Amino acid sequence: MPARLSMFHRRLAGLLVLMGAAAAVLAAQLGRLTVVHGDFHRQRMERRLVTMEWTPTRRGQILDRQGRVLAKDRPSFDITVDYRVISGEWVTTRAASLARRLHRAQWPKLSQEERAELVDQCRAPFAAHIDRMWDLVADTARLNRLDIDARRQRIVDSVERMYEWNRRARIIKGIDDKLALGQEITEDVEDEIARKADVKIAPQTLPHIVLPKVDDAIGFAFQKLLVDQVEIELPTHLFPTGGSLDKPIVEPLLPGLAVANAGDREYPLDTITIDMDLGTLPGPMKRPGQRLRIPVEGVGYHILGRVETNAHEDRYVQRGGQTVQVPSHESRRKTRLELIDARRGVHRDEAFAERVLAPPDAGLPESMRDLGRYHYNDDSGFNGIEESQEESLRGRRGATVIHLETGHRSTIAPVQGQDVQLTIDIALQARIQAAMSPEFGLAVAQEWHGRENPTVPVGTHLNGAAVVLDVDSGEVLALASTPALSRSTLRHNPESVSRDPLNREVDLPWLNRAIARPYPPGSIVKALILNGAVKLGRLNLADHIDCTGHLFPNEPNLFRCWIYKDPRFRTTHTARLGHALSGAESLMVSCNIYYFTLGQRLGQQGIMDTYAMFGLGQRWNLGVGIEYEGSIGGPGGRRGLTIQDAIQMGIGQGPVDWTPLHAADAYATLARGGKRIVPRLVKGASPQVNDLDLDPSAVKEALEGLSMSVNDPRGTGHHVDIQTGEGTVRVDHFSDLPGIKVWGKTGTAEAPRIYQGPDDPLYEQAVEPSVIREAMRDPALAFPSGKRVLRWGDHSWFVVLVGHASDNRPQYAIAVMMEYAGSGGKVSGPIVNQIIRALMTEGYL
Repeated sequence: MPARLSMFHRRLAGLLVLMGAAAAVLAAQLGRLTVVHGDFHRQRMERRLVTMEWTPTRRGQILDRQGRVLAKDRPSFDITVDYRVISGEWVTTRAASLARRLHRAQWPKLSQEERAELVDQCRAPFAAHIDRMWDLVADTARLNRLDIDARRQRIVDSVERMYEWNRRARIIKGIDDKLALGQEITEDVEDEIARKADVKIAPQTLPHIVLPKVDDAIGFAFQKLLVDQVEIELPTHLFPTGGSLDKPIVEPLLPGLAVANAGDREYPLDTITIDMDLGTLPGPMKRPGQRLRIPVEGVGYHILGRVETNAHEDRYVQRGGQTVQVPSHESRRKTRLELIDARRGVHRDEAFAERVLAPPDAGLPESMRDLGRYHYNDDSGFNGIEESQEESLRGRRGATVIHLETGHRSTIAPVQGQDVQLTIDIALQARIQAAMSPEFGLAVAQEWHGRENPTVPVGTHLNGAAVVLDVDSGEVLALASTPALSRSTLRHNPESVSRDPLNREVDLPWLNRAIARPYPPGSIVKALILNGAVKLGRLNLADHIDCTGHLFPNEPNLFRCWIYKDPRFRTTHTARLGHALSGAESLMVSCNIYYFTLGQRLGQQGIMDTYAMFGLGQRWNLGVGIEYEGSIGGPGGRRGLTIQDAIQMGIGQGPVDWTPLHAADAYATLARGGKRIVPRLVKGASPQVNDLDLDPSAVKEALEGLSMSVNDPRGTGHHVDIQTGEGTVRVDHFSDLPGIKVWGKTGTAEAPRIYQGPDDPLYEQAVEPSVIREAMRDPALAFPSGKRVLRWGDHSWFVVLVGHASDNRPQYAIAVMMEYAGSGGKVSGPIVNQIIRALMTEGYL
C-alpha cells in the first residue's frame, strides 16, 4: 500500500510539474502580449474601434519684408479613394465579415470552398452600396459615370502592373538566393518562393486620386457627404430560417473617400519684368534715353525653394565633398513625436507634440493623434525657406472622429499653417537679378574688360552673386545668385537642367553662390586685416609702412606689390605718394606690401584670429539651404599653416576662402564700429550680437581708407580706364549717384582652375594650356599633364558700404562677386552701381 501510494504521489507530482510548466508558458505568453507588446496590441484594437474623416488645411504663405506674397496655396482639392474600395477588396472583406457573423457556429467546420460560396452570397448588398457610391461621386463631381469608371480602371491597371513587377522581381531574387545557397529548385521550392513573393505593395493599401484638383464648391460638397452613414439592407435569402442580425450594419455613405488639400503652391512673383535704363551703363555700353524691359525668371528661387511630394523619402546631398543622408520630413517628425515615457505620455519633443497633436480629450489612440502627419502624396518643403520653415508653414488637418463602439462623433477643427515673413525685399532682389542678367550686359565678358582670358571669351555669360545687408539690423535685403533656376523649366523640362554638362561643371544653377560656394577673398579683406593687426597689438597706426615693391629685399620675384609687377607701372606706392603709407592710404591704393607686412606680423595664429572674429568659419543658419562656413588652411588644415601662408592671407590669397555673405557681413561689422550682428533672413528671429572690441581709431582709419578708395581719384575703386576705338575712356564708379556716399574696396582674387580630361564631357570645349601660356606671356605656367582648362583666371570682387551723403553714415553693405571675370573694378563695379540705383529706386536711399 505505501509503495502504491508512493507511486501515486510520484505520478501526481509529475503531473503537477507538467501543469506548472504549461501554466508558466501561458503566463509568459500572457506577459509578452500584455506587458512587452501591450501598447502595440492595445493601440491596434483602439484603431479598429475609431475611424477618422479628414478635413484639409492649408500651407502658410511666405511674405517679403513689405508684405508681398511670395508663396501661397491656390485652393483646390483632390478627391481620393482607398485602393481597397477601388479594386473591390472592400466588398470582399465586408462580405466575409458578414458571412462569419451569419454562420458563426459552423464556420470553423467549413471547407475553404464552402466558405467562399457563403462569402459570394453576401457580396451583393456591399457591391450595390459601392455602385451607388460611384454614382454619387459622378453626380457630385458633375461627371459622367463612365468617366469615373475609366479612371478607376486606369488606377487598378497601373497598381496591378506595379504589383506584378514586384512579385516577379521577388521570385527571381528568391530563386537566385536559393541557388546561391546550393539548393535545388524543385516544385515545392518554387511554390514556397511564390507564396513569399505574394506580398502587397504600398499602393495596394493607400488612397489614390480619382478626381484631381476639383474646385472649392465640389470639394466642400464632398466634405459634407463624408459625415453621412447609411444602413446596409440585407436580402432575406441570407436568413432562410427568418430572423435578423442583432445589430444593423452601418457603413459610411462614401467608404474610403477623402478630400485632400491639393492646392498648387503658387509663387506669384517668381517672374518679374524690370525696366532697366541703358543710359546708366558704363563707357561703350551706355545708351542714353534707351530702356530695356527684362523678364527676370526665378526671382528669389534660391531663397524660397519649392514643395514636392517627398515627405517620406530620405535625400542624399553633397556637403563638404561627402554624401550626407538627409532624413525625410516624416521620419524627423516621427522621431520628435516618439513616446519616451508611455505611461505618462511624454514625447521626445514635448513642446512640438503639444503644438501638433490632437488634444488628449479627443479620445484618439496615441498612434492617431498626429493630425499633421504626412499622407501619401502630401507636399512638403524642398530646399530654401519652404524646407527650413516646414514646421511653421505646414498646417494641421481637422478631423471628424467616429467611435464605432458607441457611435459618438467629435470634431477637431483644422489649423492653417503659419505665414512666414522674410527680411528680403523681392522688388530689390528682382532688380539686382536683372542687373546681373546676360540681357543687360554687365554679366557678360566684354572686350573692354581688358585682360584676355581664353577660357572666358567675349560674349561668355558670367556667373556670380550679390548680397545686400541692412547695417543697423543685420537683416538680409537681397541674396542673389546667378544663374538662377526657372520654376517653369523645373516643372516642364527638369532634365534640361540636370543633364546639361555645362551646368554640372561650371554653371551649377541649383547652387546659391551667395552662401554656399567658397571663393578666395582677395584684397577686400585688407580693411579687416588692418583692424585685426591693431586689436592684436601688431600695428601702431602712427607707424607708417613703406611700399618697397617686394617684401623681402633679396627676393624681387616673391611677395610683390601689384603696382611693382604690373609692366604698365613698375614702381612702388611710396615712390608715387612720396612717403611711407598710412593705414588709410594703404587701403586707398590697395598696397600689397603693407598687408604682406601685417600678415607677417600677425603670424599664423594672429591671421586666423583676425579672420575668425569677422565671421569666417561660422554659419548663419539662414534657413535657405547649404551654407559654406569658410575655411583656413589647405590639406593640412589650420595646423599646417606656414608663415608664408599668413603673409599671403594678409592680402586675401593663400589657403583661405569664404562667401559673398561673409564679405558683406564683415563690412557691416566695420560700419557698426566692431559690433557683429549675425545676418538673418526670417523676420522675428532674435538678433545675435557680438562686440569685437575693435579699436575705434582703427575702425575710423579703415573707413577713411575705404572712402578714399572710391572717392579719391588715386583710389583703386574710384574709376576704371576703358580702351575703345577712340582711345582711353575713364569711367567713374559712383560720381553719377547724387546725394550718395560710398565706402568700398575692389578685389581681384586668383580662382581655382577647372580642368577637363579626355573622358570628361566638356573636354572639346576646354582650352589647351599652351593657349593660356601664350595669352599670359608666361611659358612657365604649370598645368596637369593631359588635361585642358575649362575655367581659369581671377574672381572679381567689389564690396561697399553706402548711405546718404548728408548723414555720412553707412546704411547698407553690398558685396558683389563675379566668377572668372577678372578686374573687380571693371566687372563688379558697374553691378554695384546698379545695386545702389536699385536701393534708390525702391526707396532705401
